[in-house]
Amino acid sequence: PDVVSYNTILSSARGEWQRALSFLEDLISGEGPKANIVSLGAALAACEQSGQWEAALSLMQWARSAHLAPHGVVRVLLGCMRVAQRWQEALQIQQELRAWDGMTFGCVLGVLEKSCSWQVALNSILPDMQKRSVRPESHAYSALLGACTAWAKTGQEVEAAACGARLLQRAKDAGEANDVVVEAMLCLLEQAELWQEALNLLGEERRRPPNLIHYATVTSACAKGQRWEICLELLRQLDQDSATPDMVLRSTAISACERSFQWQDALSILAAMLEDLITPDSVAYSSTMLACNKAGRWDLSLKLLEKALRPDYKPDDAISVLCAGLGAYAESRDWQQAMERLLQIELLVPRAQAKHWLQDAQSTAMFAALQPSTWEQCLALLPGEAELASIGCAVRACAIGRNWHGALQLFAAEIDFPNKREKVNLWSATHLACQAADTPQPLMPELNQLA
Repeated sequence: PDVVSYNTILSSARGEWQRALSFLEDLISGEGPKANIVSLGAALAACEQSGQWEAALSLMQWARSAHLAPHGVVRVLLGCMRVAQRWQEALQIQQELRAWDGMTFGCVLGVLEKSCSWQVALNSILPDMQKRSVRPESHAYSALLGACTAWAKTGQEVEAAACGARLLQRAKDAGEANDVVVEAMLCLLEQAELWQEALNLLGEERRRPPNLIHYATVTSACAKGQRWEICLELLRQLDQDSATPDMVLRSTAISACERSFQWQDALSILAAMLEDLITPDSVAYSSTMLACNKAGRWDLSLKLLEKALRPDYKPDDAISVLCAGLGAYAESRDWQQAMERLLQIELLVPRAQAKHWLQDAQSTAMFAALQPSTWEQCLALLPGEAELASIGCAVRACAIGRNWHGALQLFAAEIDFPNKREKVNLWSATHLACQAADTPQPLMPELNQLA
C-alpha cells in the first residue's frame, strides 16, 4: 500500500490514538512509503479526540526532527491542548513555532478559554496581538468573550460585561461578529445576570429564521432574573415567526416559571411540548413538578412522575426527577413513598456526577416524616454532616416528640449559621421543644441567652 492508503487508515482511527500511532510508526520505521504532513495531521486528530496531549507533543518533536513542518497542523496540535486544558504547553508551542498569525492566536485563545485562564487571554495574548498588528478573527473574538465570561464568574460581572461590550463592538466594526461571536456575548450577559442587555442584543440581531440558540440563552438570562413573563413572550415571538422552540428553550422557560411560582404556565409549556411531539427532558419534567409542589399541587406532580421516569436517563437526570417526586410525597406527608424514592436515589448517587443530591434528598425525606407517628424516623435520617435545613427539621421533630434533650443537643452543635435570622429560627424551634416537654424552668434562661 502507498502513503495515501496509510493516511486513509489513519484518518479512520478517530479516537483510537494508540492504533493511529501504531500505523504512523509503520510509516516512520518501515521500508515502504514514508509519512507526510497528512499522516501527521491524522495521527494528531486521533490524539485530540482522545485527549492525549503528551503523545501530541511527542509527535510534534518527531515532525521537527523529520523536517516535516508542524505549522501545517498547528490547529489540530493546539486542539489537543484545548481538550486537555494545557494552556502553558499551548503558549510554548506557539513560541517554538513562532506562529504569530491570526489563526494560531485564535487557537491559543481557545485553549485559554477552555482552561478558564481569562487573565492570560485578556492581559497578555490580546495586547500581544495588538502589538504585532494581528487582526483577531471571529473565533478569536468568541474565545475572548468566553474569557470575559470566566472573569464574570469571579464576582466582577460589571467589569467583565463592559470589556465584552467593547470586544463585541470591535468585532462588529471588523465584520467578524458572526452568530458564534454574538452567542458568546449573550452567554457573558447571562452569566452576569444582565437580562435586559441580553434582550436588547437579541433585538438587534433578530432575523428570519430566528436563531434558536440565541433565544435559549436569552431565555436563560431572563429566567435567572425571574422575568418569567418575558420568557413566555419570547416563546410567543418564535410562534409568530413560525419557528418551533426546541426542547432546551422550552425547558429553560419552564425553569423560569418554576422559580417564579408560575405552575400553571409551566404545565402549559409542558403540554405544548407533548402536543408538538417533543419529548420533554428531565429539566422540563422536574421543574414543572417543583412548580406544582410549591403551589401545593403535589397531586399533579405525582401524576407527572409516572410519565417522567425513563430507563434511558443518566443518573443525574433520573435523580432530579426522583427528587421532585420525593418533594411531592413530602408535601403530601406520605413518608413511606418518600422513603422508597430516597432508596432509589441512594442507589443512583454513586454513579452521579453531582454529589449534593443525597443531602438534598435526605432533608426532603425528613420533612415527609415530620409527623407525630414518625418523628423518630425523621431523626434517624439525619446525616452525620448535616446541613442547616436538615438540622432544623430534626429539631422540629424533637418538638413533635417532646424530646427537649435531643433538641438542645442539636442546637448546641457547631453550626455555621449564614445569618442571625437562621439562628433565631432554630432557637425558636428548640424553645418549642422545651415547652412541649414541660422542661423545668432553669433551662429556659440558658436558651434565652443563646438567642
